[in-house]
Amino acid sequence: MSHQQGSEIPQDQVPVPKSRWRVWAQRIVLGLLVFVILCFGALVILLNSPSFQNWAVSRTTAFLSEKLETTVTLGRIDLDIWQRLILEDLYIEDADGDTLLETRALKVGFESPLLTLLGGSLELNSITLEHADLFLRRDTSMDGNNLGVLINRLVPRDTGYRAPEIKDPVELSISLQELRLIDVTLVDWNQAKGNTLQLGVDDGLLSFYTVDPAQKTVRCRDILLDGLFVRVAERHGQITVEEYDRREQEKLVLPEYVDLDLYYLADSLYKPFRLTSDHIHITNGAFSFDAFRRSAQRRFRADQLDLDHMRVHAID
Repeated sequence: MSHQQGSEIPQDQVPVPKSRWRVWAQRIVLGLLVFVILCFGALVILLNSPSFQNWAVSRTTAFLSEKLETTVTLGRIDLDIWQRLILEDLYIEDADGDTLLETRALKVGFESPLLTLLGGSLELNSITLEHADLFLRRDTSMDGNNLGVLINRLVPRDTGYRAPEIKDPVELSISLQELRLIDVTLVDWNQAKGNTLQLGVDDGLLSFYTVDPAQKTVRCRDILLDGLFVRVAERHGQITVEEYDRREQEKLVLPEYVDLDLYYLADSLYKPFRLTSDHIHITNGAFSFDAFRRSAQRRFRADQLDLDHMRVHAID
C-alpha cells in the first residue's frame, strides 16, 4: 500500500501568531469601551432614581434659599434626560417675604436628549406651565423690581469699574415647538408710580417657528388664547408721576466718558424683546382700565363712555 503524503500549505497562507502587545492593546481598548458604557448606564439610572431626585430637590432648594436669602421650595422633580423634566410645586419668595413665583407644575418635553446641551443646542418639544402666578413689585427703595433684587443676589454686580474683558459669546441654539399656558397670571405692581398691570390666561397655546434668545426675537406660527384678560389700574404712588419719570430719565444719562465696549454690551442687554405671529386668536377675552388718580369711581352711567373707567368683555 502506497503512503499518501499531505499537501504542503503555501507560505503566504501560514497563520502568523499575533504579537503579545497587540492582543493586550485590543483588550485594553475593549475594556475601556465597556467601562464607559457601564458608567454611562449607571449615570442614567442614578439620574432617574427617586432617591437621587429627592436629594437633588433638597440640595437645590437649600442652595437657592441661602444664595437668595429667601424661601425657595420645590415639591418634586422628575428628570428623564431622554424625554422630560417636570418641576412640581415650585415656590419662591422675594426679599421682603412676599410671594414672587408660585406654580403647580412646569413640564419640559425634550425633542432630543438633554445631553445635546454639551454641543451647544437645546431641542425642546414643548413647555407647559400649569397654575402659575408671578408677582412683580417695585418701590422707591429698589433699583428695579423684586425679581431683579434676587437676580442681583444670585449674580452680584461688580461695584468697581474696570475695563471689561470682551469674550466671544457662548452660542446656544434653542429649538422649541410649543408653549402651553394653563391658568397663568402675571401681576406687575409699581408701588412707586402707583400703576398695576395684570395679565392672565385660562388656556393658551403658542406654536413657534424660531426662538432666538441672543437677538431677543420670537417668531410664532399661531397664538391661541382662551380666557385672556388684561387689567390696568392707575393709583397714587409713593411719589408723583412727574418725579418718577424724572428719576427714570436720570438713569438713562450717560457719563461724559464711557467705554464703548461696555456701552454696546449694555445696549445688547437692554435690547427690547420682539414677538411676531402669523395668527392670533383670542376667545372669551376681557379688558379693563381704571384711572383712579383722576377719578375714584365711574362718573357716567353704564351705557355711557367713561375714559377713566373702561370695561370690555367677550372679546373674540
